[in-house]
Amino acid sequence: MPLLRRAFLVLAATLVAAACGTVQLDADSRIGQKAPDFTLPDIDGRSISLSRYQGKVVVLDFWASWCAPCIRELPVYQDLHDKYRDRGFEMIGVNVADENPDIAGFLRKKEIRFTNLIGDDEIQELYGPINGFPTTFIIDRQGVIRDQFIGGRPRETLEDAIQSLL
Repeated sequence: MPLLRRAFLVLAATLVAAACGTVQLDADSRIGQKAPDFTLPDIDGRSISLSRYQGKVVVLDFWASWCAPCIRELPVYQDLHDKYRDRGFEMIGVNVADENPDIAGFLRKKEIRFTNLIGDDEIQELYGPINGFPTTFIIDRQGVIRDQFIGGRPRETLEDAIQSLL
């Protein structure tokens, strides 16, 4: 699929998700399944695997720099990461569907310090289809996906999901 058409479809899905606030998950929901392991480069080029965070509660958030709900959630996730990190929580962002050549600079400018990875088609296949942004997975200490959100969420919703697993 041409990149421009794909970007348009992703943007349309994101706008619908943002406008509705809640999106029904289809049969592809990953809730209750083991989170697939992967290895991706972080924004500094180091290889990071999900298995590195075994035994922790993990939020895995698929986002793009052009996605307004994604950008609104970044500082919320940074605050939650800072607040719960000492209790066994890790925040991992996965930047996908993005043509921004300087994601690292973008995140530094916004003072986002939690782990951010550069995604690819393979990660989107493992967790997808990723039909809207942000797409967020809440993973428990045993590595099982316990919640999945498509579209932006209020801080309280995200924090409640994290706290319930800590």
